[in-house]
Amino acid sequence: MGVILGFNAYIHDTAAALLIDGRLAAYCEQERLDRIKHTTAFPAQSIDFVLQQAGLSMDDVEDVSFYWDPMCGFGKRAWQTIRSFPGSLRQLFDMQLSNFSKLRNVESFFRTKYNYRGRFHYVNHYLSHAAGAFYPSGFEDANILIADGNGEIATTWFGVGENTKITKIGEVYYPHSLGLLYCTVTEYLGFRQNSDEGKVMGLSAYGSNRFVQEFRKIVRVEPDGQIKTDLSYFDYHTSRKNWFSPKFAAIFGPARKAGEEIEDRHKDVAFACQRICEESIMEIVEILIRKTGKRRLVFSGGMALNCVLNGKLITEGVIDDLYVPPPAYDAGASWGCALHVFHNRKPKAERDLKPSVFMGPEFNAAQIESSLKNSGVAYEKPLDIIAATAGHIAAGKIVARFDGRMEMGPRALGHRSILADPSSEGMKDQLNTRVKHRESFRPFGPSVLAERAAELFNTKGRRSPYMLETYQINESWRKRLPAITHIDGTARIQTVNQTDDPAYYAVIKAFDELTEIPCVLNTSFNVMGQPIVNTPDEAVECFLSTDIDVLAIGPFIVVKE
Repeated sequence: MGVILGFNAYIHDTAAALLIDGRLAAYCEQERLDRIKHTTAFPAQSIDFVLQQAGLSMDDVEDVSFYWDPMCGFGKRAWQTIRSFPGSLRQLFDMQLSNFSKLRNVESFFRTKYNYRGRFHYVNHYLSHAAGAFYPSGFEDANILIADGNGEIATTWFGVGENTKITKIGEVYYPHSLGLLYCTVTEYLGFRQNSDEGKVMGLSAYGSNRFVQEFRKIVRVEPDGQIKTDLSYFDYHTSRKNWFSPKFAAIFGPARKAGEEIEDRHKDVAFACQRICEESIMEIVEILIRKTGKRRLVFSGGMALNCVLNGKLITEGVIDDLYVPPPAYDAGASWGCALHVFHNRKPKAERDLKPSVFMGPEFNAAQIESSLKNSGVAYEKPLDIIAATAGHIAAGKIVARFDGRMEMGPRALGHRSILADPSSEGMKDQLNTRVKHRESFRPFGPSVLAERAAELFNTKGRRSPYMLETYQINESWRKRLPAITHIDGTARIQTVNQTDDPAYYAVIKAFDELTEIPCVLNTSFNVMGQPIVNTPDEAVECFLSTDIDVLAIGPFIVVKE
């Protein structure tokens, strides 16, 4: 039995994944266990979980794979630091040396901690992302694009996948980065960079194009796919006092501070950033298509979580097909670095195509009932939990659903979700204020029966099982679905297939039978700033501390008076 453990650590969104004979056996993100959102911690709890889930110990692990090669591009990064001296001193001591030491010593730390004597592999960050995206994609061949803040030395990577071979075509070197541009705008707008980029995406729909031409001066894509950014607008590559430079603030106005009112110019900056990133990615994809002749795309890295961009790649006809892995951010690279080791060792091995997205912890009825008893809440066990859940949603209640194994990736996909009636006028505002405690402009997405999706949304016939693509809502349905219709007439959708998730499918189907609406509003079971709930205790605590009306947890129902 070939057992490979993959993990990432020390930067953000740490996780662990376990492969057995090339197939994903377990996966878990550390933030769900240590309760620190976007945690940078060594994922010890996640490693323990994936081994326990498979009934194995570290003695059974033959290979350990880490998602970063700390010596890759070390000379080039050192030269960049020297070239920016003395402005780079703060970044050098606060960021680079501290992280480099941890990353460089991760093998010795791991071997000592676990008394591990097997093989240990450092895998390039972008190869980890590429493997974690292409191998599960189901495509025999495709272009591969990885775009995020930065890896060891690159910020963007593009190549091609064919059968079980991945070949690099090119990469863009730090500090030129679309991901870091998005992080910079996130900070400028008063949000947390490397955390709140989704807020910028949501806010962009409220803006106008008045800053688009100015943003086009910041970024250009060259004929070979290289990205060039005008670094005079930024400070992330030098002192990092702010990620944006005085020039940026002089052109677009003073930065917004957290909690301040959002002005029209803030919305317009968000709009321009989103538009320029869309244009740049599309341009790179078109260059790849001309080079390879392939019109299918595998897309990963933090930028691949931009569901507006993903939807436009399809609806604007840039590509014929798209695959974005559910954990496209760094957490998913823990899975990818393990896949890279497996397929390098066994290049003719069969690929594990689109494994279940539900690979995290689960809790049985006895464990759930124990939590309910300990909390002191009144609960019941209905004869039909599906019908009871759907009935409460149809009655206008806000329902938290906790069932089965936890989903991977940043989106709750029905197992750790808050559900509501998408036709309810005012439900969006109720959820943002009463439950999620977050900004009023932020939208919610729907979970829709897969076979009915094209009826409601302009999906071009595509499935979107991981809630990573945004589509226009068909005109005839917009007025019927106010709670999930964004200001620009779009929605970030999850298509739910009966085979892949029969219980959640049954909830939506039962809701449809009651309301003639084949979708429900779905948002993650948490409040702003906290990870998605993991345990029954956390589910009960979140339920009791918010204005959620009903908790459907395992086979039990709790109704708040």
